[in-house]
Amino acid sequence: MVVNSLSKETTRDTIQIDVLLSEDQIAQEFIAALARHELPEKFFYWFPLSIRAWLNLCNDGAYRNFIRSLSVLQTHASDLVSMMPTGPIEVISLGAGQGTKDLLLLKQLRQTGTNSPISTCGCQPGTTGISMSDLPGAAV
Repeated sequence: MVVNSLSKETTRDTIQIDVLLSEDQIAQEFIAALARHELPEKFFYWFPLSIRAWLNLCNDGAYRNFIRSLSVLQTHASDLVSMMPTGPIEVISLGAGQGTKDLLLLKQLRQTGTNSPISTCGCQPGTTGISMSDLPGAAV
C-alpha cells in the first residue's frame, strides 16, 4: 500500500514512515511544554487513548466540524476530482488524521482511472493512514 518516495517502488500492506524527530526529541519537547504549563496541539492526538477519543468523537457525531466537512466531501468529491488535471497526480494530505476524507477523494480518483499515491504529513503517527486499508492497493 505504499509508494516508497525514494524508489517509487510499490509494496503492499506496509506504510513508509519518514521520521523527522526522534521519540526522545519529541518526549523532551513534551516535557518542556508541560514545564511551561502548555500543551501544544500537536500532542493532542499523540497517545493511543487520545487517538481513540478522537475517533469516537468523529464517529458519534458530536464533533460537528468533522461531520460537516465529511458531508461536503461525500456530496462533492466527484466535482472536486473533475476539476483536477487528467493523468497521474500526487496527493499530499496535511494533518491527515485518520484519512477518512482523503479516502473519499482517492476512491473518486480511482473511479476516473487515476491511481494516485498519497503522502501524509502529520505528527500523529497513530492515526496516519487508518482508513487507507479500505482502499485495496492504495499507495500511501
